[in-house]
Amino acid sequence: MVDYSSKALSIIMLSLLATFAVAYAIPQTVSPLNNSTNPPPFNNQRAPVSGTVSTYLNLIQHPPQAISTTSGPGTSFSASIVADPTIIFNLDNSPFPQNEETVAVNPATNTIVGGYNDFRGILALLFPTVPAGFTGFSISNDGGTTVRTDGDLPKVTLPLTNSPTLSGGDPAVDSSNTGAFYFSNLYDNFSTSKFAGCPKRAPCESAILVFPSVSSSSLSSCLGTGCWGSPKIVVDTTFTGTPSSGIFNDKDWIVVDRTSHASGLYVTYTAFNLGNSQSTINMVRCTYDLTLCSSPSIISGPDLSTQGSFVAVRPDGSIAIVYVRYDTLPLRIRGIQCSPGTAVTFTCGAPTTIASITNEVFSLVNDDFRVPTLPQVAVDYISAHPGRVIVVWQECNTQGVAGSTFVILTCPQPFVRAAYNDATSMAGPWTTVNVTSNGFFPAVAIDPSKGTVNVAYYSTTNDPWAHRLDLFVSQYLSGAFPGTPTVTRITTASDEPDADPLLHGGFLGDYIQATASSGTIYLGYTANYAQKGTPPSYGQDNYLTTVPD
Repeated sequence: MVDYSSKALSIIMLSLLATFAVAYAIPQTVSPLNNSTNPPPFNNQRAPVSGTVSTYLNLIQHPPQAISTTSGPGTSFSASIVADPTIIFNLDNSPFPQNEETVAVNPATNTIVGGYNDFRGILALLFPTVPAGFTGFSISNDGGTTVRTDGDLPKVTLPLTNSPTLSGGDPAVDSSNTGAFYFSNLYDNFSTSKFAGCPKRAPCESAILVFPSVSSSSLSSCLGTGCWGSPKIVVDTTFTGTPSSGIFNDKDWIVVDRTSHASGLYVTYTAFNLGNSQSTINMVRCTYDLTLCSSPSIISGPDLSTQGSFVAVRPDGSIAIVYVRYDTLPLRIRGIQCSPGTAVTFTCGAPTTIASITNEVFSLVNDDFRVPTLPQVAVDYISAHPGRVIVVWQECNTQGVAGSTFVILTCPQPFVRAAYNDATSMAGPWTTVNVTSNGFFPAVAIDPSKGTVNVAYYSTTNDPWAHRLDLFVSQYLSGAFPGTPTVTRITTASDEPDADPLLHGGFLGDYIQATASSGTIYLGYTANYAQKGTPPSYGQDNYLTTVPD
């Protein structure tokens, strides 16, 4: 953990506040068929680019200046927490926010690894010697009771432009049967040279890196970036903003094959083609030691505007992928099934439609942050429903006019839907059901040891103004989905999403994650319960809650 009290934390909160005020005065959500508020060079894309990328570009376009705070340098930041049944899953003592959580567990050693967007990276932009980035991680070795170490993934020199580049967010983490963890995230050189880099200087470079952890035994004592081995660059491309050309890589996700088929690990992501304004879902397969990876392959077939892939492994070793198709209205949740071949090869079937979204959610009426549709998928390993695939996403309850279908830009009440499929193929048939009448950012996890289906989500149901948030989890005993769940409110105090002094209510991340193992569900999410800074304010942090399932 970096002691920020010894660094120049005279970074100036007033200037950063002004920066983010400008950034989030611009609408963050629009129709996918006219997505003109994607920041350049993505403004011709139908699918929304990552919220993290939009935030970085806003920072580049409106750079903060170093103006002193009233407390001056050397300020020691402390945190006081309101009562809540959870821990802050970081050791950050600065006022910078964290969001967009991912979490994985090794139940044999009680080790939990969490990842998140980490705005401590702003320090590295202003002060290049500060060892920070925009992708943070935390490690617990006692099942989530305490955080033993944390940090940011390190700066890496990208080879195509020879550019030292900070980690860029969109974190995803998974674990193997040996206790190793694998962490994928974005690296792009937007942030090169103190806001004077790409895209103002071309060419830009866009990469996805996978970091392997140190050995399971070493994870109990490693510190900071010493917990990770040398990264593997699994995707690397260049692009330019003027004229628009090349490929920008976005929204990665990772899964490790823990079945007896032992086929390695898979990374899916969105490739934005800036030349033809199209976006595809691509996949890479690697060996466990990362010495061999396949070339990226387009798996989304004829779909031309896609985003938000999520990937899981079925008991037979096949790979299930879901994503959103933005080509036409209504938007569609799409599914693909792939099969591993020899070495790092794989073959995939054609995409199939799992569900059509009648009323898409892009933001909420009484909240300012964007709410993109990013479906998540989980697979059942229990004999009651072996190989069952469950997909979750959010929709708006507002109905179309005269049976028409259209996009709802600001939704008065989002709800969570699910689809399940017991067939051996992602082609279905699929059955859709409602999970809750008020909820968004759903995450799904199925405990492989018990078969409990867990669906976590935010909801404004406890606030009469439909603004403040709580986290809930709906749990279905093995074989009971889609029956009546046990619903548990995780947060004891509703969260004020506008409280963060930097992000305000403009960005809450694009997703949360849940994972389940050995009778416990691990929930990683964003909330504003900690007071940090001078004067103290309630800012965004990544939280971890463990609940029996």
